[in-house]
Amino acid sequence: MTVWPFKQRGDVIESLAWLTDVFQAKAGEQRTALRAAPRRVFELSHLFTDYDYSTARALIRQDQGEDGFAVPDWPQASVVGAVASGTSVAITLDTTYINFGPTALLWEHSGLYEEIDITVTLTDVTAATVVNDYTDARLIPLWGAYCPNGLSNSRGAGQINQASVQMRVYENQDLAASTYDQYRGHDVLPSCPVVGGGSFDESIVWPLSEFDNQTSVPEYIRSRTIPELEFTMRWHEFTAQGLFELRQWLHSRRGRQKVFWFSSRGHDLEPAANIAGTTATVFRQGVMRPESYDIDVTTKAGVSTYHQVTAVANGTDVSGRLTTDLTITPALTLTLANISRISYLRCTRFDADRVELQHSPSGGTQVQMPCIEVPLP
Repeated sequence: MTVWPFKQRGDVIESLAWLTDVFQAKAGEQRTALRAAPRRVFELSHLFTDYDYSTARALIRQDQGEDGFAVPDWPQASVVGAVASGTSVAITLDTTYINFGPTALLWEHSGLYEEIDITVTLTDVTAATVVNDYTDARLIPLWGAYCPNGLSNSRGAGQINQASVQMRVYENQDLAASTYDQYRGHDVLPSCPVVGGGSFDESIVWPLSEFDNQTSVPEYIRSRTIPELEFTMRWHEFTAQGLFELRQWLHSRRGRQKVFWFSSRGHDLEPAANIAGTTATVFRQGVMRPESYDIDVTTKAGVSTYHQVTAVANGTDVSGRLTTDLTITPALTLTLANISRISYLRCTRFDADRVELQHSPSGGTQVQMPCIEVPLP
């Protein structure tokens, strides 16, 4: 494979794409993931001099589409400093939150770089052979990729070339983890910070079939037994650990296949009294939900516990306000003063098979993903 040695200009847009068959019925759905590891695509932009552009064009010319390119995974690049030539060269590096393949790129600039065969431990990366000497090198994972759409370029004044290329990785890995908190047999989403000052977008609607002959009153029939509650989840990660753990979470969902528990993290139910055993008393809302549902009770110390509401009943008025007694399981004892919030807990899945990660050199990584509430499998 030919190394694509050019550093990106600005953001790197990375996409992960799964393939899920979803079969919906009136009361539920069945989902089958057709890919264990997602297909990965890098969208790279470059700012070239005429000489660099000539080199890039030559690389595209010589690629016959059989082996493709070795494309650097720039969002996972690490500064390793000086590296001397030799055999079995050990490079000290914490690799806990970096996923490497069998090779990597030692890179100082587009005229000084080389592909190296590596052996990885948690504390270092050992190169079988290093040919060149480096004073300020970066070590970057390399992946085999195709470039089916070629190189696009716009040449401006002053010998400035603004080029773009799409690399479709074929050496894809499954980073799924299985270390998450569990509730009723499924993972609980560990966190979901909102990007910057963004908002949490949500909509709820009943799926309806419409019958209308255009001359009388239309008739609507519910297509499913639960409404479709849709929302968009957002993450903004600034550290290698945060990004790696986010990748593990995304991989663990396998696109639209695997459900998880998601807390709204809102003040959905207002507590009215201490929680004692299997009874949680909340101030009544306009309509009591008669069906079984799930809640997240979070303390002032930030500790969350998850409970199923199995029954509801009218409670005793508190300060002239109506209350509802919720029967919960498992039991919980918590004083009113220590309750931070009671939030709805939803069984959720991703509502798309493709997720886009926007890697900014100075602004971290931003991700957003549409989700939908589904019946508990």
